[in-house]
Amino acid sequence: MSSEIFQTQTNELIQIFISSTINSFTRSLNIIRETTSNNGIISGLLTNFDYHTEPYQTSNNTTMYNVISNYHTFTDSTSNCSCGDSPSCTAPVYVNNGNSFLVPGMYAGCFMMEALLQSNLICFYNQSCINDLRYALNSSSTNFRTTALDVTLPSQYQPNTTINDILSKLMVEQWINTTSHRDYYDQCNPIQCQYSYVGKNDFITVITTIIGLIGGLNTILRFIAPRLIQIYSKRQTNRVQPFAGE
Repeated sequence: MSSEIFQTQTNELIQIFISSTINSFTRSLNIIRETTSNNGIISGLLTNFDYHTEPYQTSNNTTMYNVISNYHTFTDSTSNCSCGDSPSCTAPVYVNNGNSFLVPGMYAGCFMMEALLQSNLICFYNQSCINDLRYALNSSSTNFRTTALDVTLPSQYQPNTTINDILSKLMVEQWINTTSHRDYYDQCNPIQCQYSYVGKNDFITVITTIIGLIGGLNTILRFIAPRLIQIYSKRQTNRVQPFAGE
């Protein structure tokens, strides 16, 4: 195998591996998201809906209760979104601890997963934003010591890239392919190659083989027969005939 063919086939195999891995992860994630939303599963933090009871009297003056569910509504700068209509409703995250602090790039929603996928890390690229978040959370430096991400480092992800986009690439910054045709050749080049197969000869093959054998025998006999006759004749000529003495 030439170096060009080796590199081409290797690159194709790597691309197939990357694509299949991404598709498998994305498919599994989407199954979880769709299962959660389609089955109306209640969020552990009751972020999608809650419920309450309302008493009522029956005909025999027995007090019963109806369970009333209430879908939450999230409001952004342009519209309202009900979790009963879409599981992807989100709104900006505020931290309320005396002073209300808007966390840039972070969203809350019907489900934590959906909100996280629409969020980005822009706040974590800014040390001032991190410090303000620490202050809003009333967190001391001993249990929340965080340094901002370095925006100057080369990356295919921008600070405002959504978590969904990052996950769609498996959070991989760069796939590095290191292949060596020489190493491949040293490992895979055989000293010799042997193979065998079991087959049944057809009629034409049998006839051809017989004719070949007959032709070969004729050639051998044509070469050997005259010499055998000469040898036999000489032995007959040189043979001494015994006779009786007087």
